[in-house]
Amino acid sequence: EKAVAAVVRLLDLGHIRVGNEGYAKANNSFGATTLRNRHVKVAGTSLKLKFRAKSGKERVMTITDKTLSRFVKKCQDLPGQHLFQWLDAEGEPHPVSSSDVNEYIREASGGDFTAKHFRTWAASVLAFETLASARADIGLKTLLTPVSEALGNTPAIARKSYVHPALLALVKTGQSEFRATLRLPRSTAYLSRAERGLIAFLDPDETVAPQRAA
Repeated sequence: EKAVAAVVRLLDLGHIRVGNEGYAKANNSFGATTLRNRHVKVAGTSLKLKFRAKSGKERVMTITDKTLSRFVKKCQDLPGQHLFQWLDAEGEPHPVSSSDVNEYIREASGGDFTAKHFRTWAASVLAFETLASARADIGLKTLLTPVSEALGNTPAIARKSYVHPALLALVKTGQSEFRATLRLPRSTAYLSRAERGLIAFLDPDETVAPQRAA
C-alpha cells in the first residue's frame, strides 16, 4: 500500500500520467507506475526525473518532497528495474499497476475518481492561478501555455481535455468581474489557496474563510 500511495503522491506533485505497462512495452514511453529506476535520481530531499512520456515527449522535472524521496530511495534498493513495487508474503516484488492505483484512489476518496483526475485538477488549478494573478485580460494562449508545459502536452489538448470549461469561458467574458470579486481563502494542511479558491469558484455555496488576494 505504501508503494501505491507513493505513486499517488507523485501524481499529485508531478502531474504526470499514471502509465500502463502494455503502452510502455509497445511505445517505450512511461508514466508513474511504469517508471524504471534509471528514470529517477534521488538528490537529498529531491527527485530528479527524466523519462520518455506519451507521444515520445521527453519529460524532465525536479520534485522536492522529503518523504517521497526517502521512500523512492528504498524502492531503488529492491531487485528489478521497476521503480514502484510491492512485496508479497514471500517477499517477492511486484510492480504497482495502474489498476492498483485507481482502486486505491477510489477506496481512499470514497468516490468514482481515477488517476486522470489528478491531471485535470492540476490543470484547472494552474489555469485558475493564471487568471487570478493576471493584471489585465488575457487570451487563451496565455492561459493554456503554463498548463500545457506542466502537463507535458499541447495547449490544444489542455483546452480540450483538462482545463475546466468554466475557466475557459472566463477568458471570453467575465475576467474583469472575476478579478474584482476574487477572494482567496486561506490555505490548509492539504489544500493551497488556489485549490480552495477554485473550489469556491466552481461551487459558490462552499463555505470558505475569505481573504483578499495579495
